[in-house]
Parts: sequence; C-alpha cells; structure tokens
Amino acid sequence: MKMKKFLLAVLALSALVLTLTMVLGGQVAGYVFGALAVLFPVPLMALGALRRGRLGRSAWGLMALALLLGAGFAGMAVLAGHLAEAPWVAGLPLATVWFLVSVWLAPLVLVSLVYALTFDEHGVDDATLERLRALRRRES
Repeated sequence: MKMKKFLLAVLALSALVLTLTMVLGGQVAGYVFGALAVLFPVPLMALGALRRGRLGRSAWGLMALALLLGAGFAGMAVLAGHLAEAPWVAGLPLATVWFLVSVWLAPLVLVSLVYALTFDEHGVDDATLERLRALRRRES
C-alpha cells in the first residue's frame, strides 16, 4: 500500500507542477513541463503493474523506460533550436527522428518486451481462472 500511495503522490505532485509551468511560462518552465509530460506515463504504468503492493520484475522495465524517456527528452532539449544545422535522417530533421524513436518506437518495444517477459506475474493463473469458470457456471 505504501508504493501505491507513493505513486499517487508522485502523480498528484507532477500534475500540480505541470499546471504551474503552464501558468508561469518561460523557457525553464517549458523544459520542466516537457520532462514531466514525457515521464508522466511511468508512474501510471507502475500503478497498473502493482500486485500486492509490489512491482516485482516489472520494476526493472519501468526504470529502463524512465531512463529511455529521460534520455529522449534530453536529446530533444539539446537539439531544440538547431533544426537547420542538425543532420537530416530519411528526409526528416534529426530532432524529429530522435523524438519518434525515443518517445514512441523504443518505448513501445520496451514495454511490449517487459510485459511479455513478466506476463506470468500479471496474468490470471490457472487456479483463479478455474474459480472464475466455476462462478460463471453457478450463475448460468
């Protein structure tokens, strides 16, 4: 239960800071907003992955996801304002390619892989499935 409360507190604080950055404006607020917006899905996924107050093996995948998204944001922040000088990849500016790969494609592959590798921890076990079938038979 402590982990759930912690994650909910992180989400609430993040939402508050996101709102404040929109009100305050400015370059620093923009970077803070961008970083929090990119990282916001990680605690949401952690809430969904909690089982009996623990993350289990999913914690490693969520940490890797946070690092990947953080690196993606850092790369975009470095490339911001340098579209003309930066190289182009496959007809797109490097910043666009970096965004597509680091915030969309790579996390999609990582999350899918972690889910597949930890499915036995999060899926329905045979005993629970049989209990659900028995309940359905009784209700029919």
